[in-house]
Amino acid sequence: GGLVDAGWAVPTMGGPLRSYLKGVSELDWSPDGRRVVYHPPAEGDPLFVTELDEKVGRQIYVAQPGVHNHFPVWSHDGAFIYFVQGLPLEEGDVWRIRPTGGAPERVTFHNSRVTFPTLLDNRTLLYLATDDDGSGPWIYALDVERRVPHRVLAHIAQRQRMGLGLQHQS
Repeated sequence: GGLVDAGWAVPTMGGPLRSYLKGVSELDWSPDGRRVVYHPPAEGDPLFVTELDEKVGRQIYVAQPGVHNHFPVWSHDGAFIYFVQGLPLEEGDVWRIRPTGGAPERVTFHNSRVTFPTLLDNRTLLYLATDDDGSGPWIYALDVERRVPHRVLAHIAQRQRMGLGLQHQS
């Protein structure tokens, strides 16, 4: 595989596309637009946070060799960075870490293929994950404080069946 370089930017008021960060696989801007979290395609997928005008960030975390950190995304209040850690396409979970670094905190416990964490607000995390039997991926919602995942479409389907049953009884 070749070098992935996702660190490009376009001024909001117009202008040419320009390189922002070199050698970046994935990145996300902080809610206030003053920092970027990113990881380069390096052993352990180290996570870096950089200030607006810096070209090289400060490493806040690196996984053990063979383990990957993907899909970094800021919480809406900027207090955490959520990411998927594990073995790509096999076993992973969502973790979070403070932008200043420290020990990451495990948020989910699927031990399955987990991808694309997205925060709807400060407490609601959506992501894709396969089930224990390997089926899916399914959309899951998680309250990051209570840590109880729910398959979103399963709840919608159940409500639809309940609604259809009530309609037939009237």
